[in-house]
Amino acid sequence: MVSRTGEDRRKYKPLENKDLQEILKRYKVGHIIVGHTIFKDISTFYNGQVIGVNVDNKENREKKRGRAVLIEGNTYYVVGDAGIQRKLY
Repeated sequence: MVSRTGEDRRKYKPLENKDLQEILKRYKVGHIIVGHTIFKDISTFYNGQVIGVNVDNKENREKKRGRAVLIEGNTYYVVGDAGIQRKLY
């Protein structure tokens, strides 16, 4: 659903945007957080409506990349071992 490369797209068969919009509407949400496929870092897809949070924790700790998402109100942050790294939106 949320892969970026051509090879991954063939493997995972990304969701059509119209289908994502139907899911968001059905559940009355603005975002979906997924944790199935390992990403290099916390990533967003579909204009920020899908957040991929499954990362390689050992590698991300060593390379000081994101390891979690912090949600405060309507603000989303990527968090690493030293605290907030960046604002997603």
